Amino acid sequence: MPQTKRNVTIQLTIGSRTAYVNGQTKELIIPPKLLSDRAFLPLRFIGEAIGANLDWDPTEQRITYTLGSRNVTLWIGRTEAIVNGQSRTLDVAPVLTNGVTLVPVRFVTEALGFRVDWYENTQNIIIQQ
Repeated sequence: MPQTKRNVTIQLTIGSRTAYVNGQTKELIIPPKLLSDRAFLPLRFIGEAIGANLDWDPTEQRITYTLGSRNVTLWIGRTEAIVNGQSRTLDVAPVLTNGVTLVPVRFVTEALGFRVDWYENTQNIIIQQ
């Protein structure tokens, strides 16, 4: 059964492995990165932090997030995504870095109903519901 959304605030800084989820410190296996001027995070961290169910198909290199009635499917190296059954185009595709899958933060979280604020001067990302 898909989980429902919960109130959540996530605070991250590009290059820092320390994140804050509802004020609690979490350590990321890879810090947030900027790739092609887009912020990327490890797929599992973002799914767990927002309370989404996550499915990874290594054969197809497919990532699927489900949160309540929302569903987002992405593929490594592809700029096509499926959001709630409709095809969407990403600015940048998910990537593998040192064996870890990184996904574009804004695309995934906004598609699942969250707001993302980017503070360029401090390199901070705030994700909220």
